[in-house]
Amino acid sequence: MGHRYRFIVDFFGYVIPFWEKLFKDLGWYQTHRPLKALEIGCFEGRSTTWLLDFVLTSKDSELFSCDTFEGSLEHKDRDTSNLEQRFRQNVAASSSQASVRVFKGPCPLLCRPWD
Repeated sequence: MGHRYRFIVDFFGYVIPFWEKLFKDLGWYQTHRPLKALEIGCFEGRSTTWLLDFVLTSKDSELFSCDTFEGSLEHKDRDTSNLEQRFRQNVAASSSQASVRVFKGPCPLLCRPWD
């Protein structure tokens, strides 16, 4: 991932080879076709920016990201006070023109209207 992003932890790097293969097999890797994606849990935006850089490469693509930006139990010893700000800065640093819509809150509550 480029140096334009600012990440403190890496929960995502080890899955990149699997995601590359998956999205290539699906024909979605760097196709510049308009695609839509839903991301549940985005933390600092490491997977978000990867999707923007390599999958959602069309200006007509859309990404919907849901997160509380509070971290979870495994983050209790980390300072998550500026998590949302870091996420938004990382997304803004992407060169992608895709639309990113952020839904802040617990996912079950956010998804309830879609029941």
